[in-house]
Amino acid sequence: MPPVGLLSVSDVAPVLLKDSPALASLLADDSRPGRVLRAALRQISTIGIDRVTVANLLAESGVSRGTVYAHFGDVYGVFATIWSLAGDEWLRHVTAGQRRDERPAEHDLPFVHILCLARRTPVLREVVQPDVEQLWGELSLRGPMAEMRAAWLLAASVGVELTAPVLPEVRVLDDILWAVSSLPDDARELVGEDPPPAPAPLEFPAPGSKEGDPITGRLLRADLEVVAASGVAAASMLRICRSARLTPGAAAPRFANAGALHAYTFESTIEEVLADNGRQAAALGGSLSIPDNNAMFIASSLNEGRRTWRNFRQELHIAAQHDPRLAVVIMSAFAHTNPTLLQRLTETGASPEMAAFGLMANQAYALGLSAVRELGIPLHTYDNYIPVRWIYNSLVRSLGR
Repeated sequence: MPPVGLLSVSDVAPVLLKDSPALASLLADDSRPGRVLRAALRQISTIGIDRVTVANLLAESGVSRGTVYAHFGDVYGVFATIWSLAGDEWLRHVTAGQRRDERPAEHDLPFVHILCLARRTPVLREVVQPDVEQLWGELSLRGPMAEMRAAWLLAASVGVELTAPVLPEVRVLDDILWAVSSLPDDARELVGEDPPPAPAPLEFPAPGSKEGDPITGRLLRADLEVVAASGVAAASMLRICRSARLTPGAAAPRFANAGALHAYTFESTIEEVLADNGRQAAALGGSLSIPDNNAMFIASSLNEGRRTWRNFRQELHIAAQHDPRLAVVIMSAFAHTNPTLLQRLTETGASPEMAAFGLMANQAYALGLSAVRELGIPLHTYDNYIPVRWIYNSLVRSLGR
């Protein structure tokens, strides 16, 4: 008898597993390796992927340490096996636009975490990236609109899943964002008008360059780089100080611990991102429509100068799902910056309701970009204006306006 608490097929409505044979098989596997995999699935959802350890898996699955080492090698081998068994199935469900209430979506979080972790973990990238590349090879044969639909659905799914534990209201996006799955091949003609000319690319200022205290600036930049490369759990103050070429004594008067530095870095850099978006909007002279203004903000997220910032934010969201203090930091930063963005969107003629929706969509999609783009999907070639206009038109219809 497996220990109480392990996931099983009985935890999911059978009808939701009907089109997910790989996941159903994984949940039904009561062998010793199967119990380890099911324990990992549950623990990723409950304590976070960076906190899953061999010791935790042994305690829950009731197997010997030798079973884990013989079958998987380490926890990354466990995650890689989960993906190799059911990850491609999950990926295809999401990119096909299957609704959350029509599939076992309670398992989205483990697959999203593995997908995100693949960005910085070679053993996971080796199993995740081939599935992504194979799928995109198939999509490319169906034309650019098929690729665009899939890219938007995957980025939106990842972004919403990472955002929901911090901002639960983001779930209101599910119905509208999945409208992208109905984006027809002739959507370019249906949405009308060519996209507005893009402003000249703006150089994203070096994070921390505006800090009056140079030591604080060095710590901020090191924090961004270490967290983006290795995750929050590995970003100790000692490691950050080493990266900044500073002693812990230099950091101590400024930040009590690494958590305080993470909070400061997030709050400071999101302000810089907001300022940069403002410069982008100003360069277009405030002439954009509601959906095009949203599309411009999303396009700004693809700025190569924001790559480290995107990855840093992704890692903070992953950690915040099981760190209430970090979740408060993210929520507070959004509460501070969102009014300015909402005002900018309402100035284009958007109602408060539409502006709030557009802002959440931007934030969720931009968060999903960092995971998806790192796996080689050529998002920079996609026209943001088509799906954003399609989403906007869907929203207008749903609100009866």
